[in-house]
Formats: sequence, C-alpha cells, structure tokens
Amino acid sequence: MKKLILVGGTMGAGKSTVCEALLPMLAPAAYLDGDWCWRMAPFTVTEENRRMVLANIGHLLRSYLHNSSFAAVLFCWVMQEEEIWNAVLREVEGCEFELHKVCLTLNETALRERILKDVAAGKREIEVMERSVQRLPLYGRVSAAKLNVSFMDGEEAARTIAREVQKPFGKFFIENGLTKK
Repeated sequence: MKKLILVGGTMGAGKSTVCEALLPMLAPAAYLDGDWCWRMAPFTVTEENRRMVLANIGHLLRSYLHNSSFAAVLFCWVMQEEEIWNAVLREVEGCEFELHKVCLTLNETALRERILKDVAAGKREIEVMERSVQRLPLYGRVSAAKLNVSFMDGEEAARTIAREVQKPFGKFFIENGLTKK
C-alpha cells in the first residue's frame, strides 16, 4: 500500500531539509511542501486564501496518491494544531494509503541556532524566531510520532524516519499511538 508521510514541526525545525533527504530514500516517491502553496506576493492570510491553499494541497496530494508511479508521498508543513493535520487529511479522504504522521521536535536552543543560521544565509527573516519558539510547546499536543531532532542533521532524521516507514507499520509509530488509515 502507498505510504503518506506527513511531517510537521515549527518553522526552522528542519521539515524541508528532512523531506529533501527522505525523498530519494523512499523512491519512487513524491514530495510536497505546504509552504509552496502559500507562495504569493503580497503574502496575505485570509480565510479565502486558507481555503484555496488547503484545496491546492489536497489536489496535489490526491494526484500523487492516485499516481501508480509513486510508492510514497511526503508532505511537510507547519502544523502546530491537530485541526491542521485533520484538515489536510480531510482533503485526501477516499484515497487509500498507509498514514505516517511525524512531528519534528527540538529544544529552544537548537531552534534558535537553526533560525539564526537560516537568517545569515538569507533564507529567513529574524522576525520568525519568536513566533517559532512560541509554537514549540504546541507540537507536544498533536497526535503524531515525535522525533527530537535537536542533535540530528536532516540526513540522520530522514534515515530514522525511512527505517520506520519501511517497516510494516513501524513500532515507532505504534508507540506514539498512531494507527493505519
């Protein structure tokens, strides 16, 4: 059965980096970052735009899930509330897949270091720092397998997820209260 791997975490946790590394490990696979659906200028968060972004995410995920070329579909996004995870899953209702939900967690020091590195590289604005730190505790409340990446690089985190995803519904996910779709 095709695997759908949802990867959440606060801004700067390494979701995109992990998914980029995970993609060839799970090949044939496809990868979608929810942020890509928010690329707009000016960046405007309205209810209409939220609905459009979610519909676009759903359309793309369904397309990947229905395509026989892929064994796995990766999706990452800042999903700090259970309702966001559920909204994404509502968009793919009716599709068959084995669901794996992973939340990248990390300590505040590691998060600040990563964001500062991204700011120095021109990838982020410093204003994101405090919002990201404030969201850290929210991820402990979502029903997803937690992977602490404080002392892992993206490649190591991807290898950890790949090992678990390639097992018949890995122990890592079962211990975190997750079940197959």
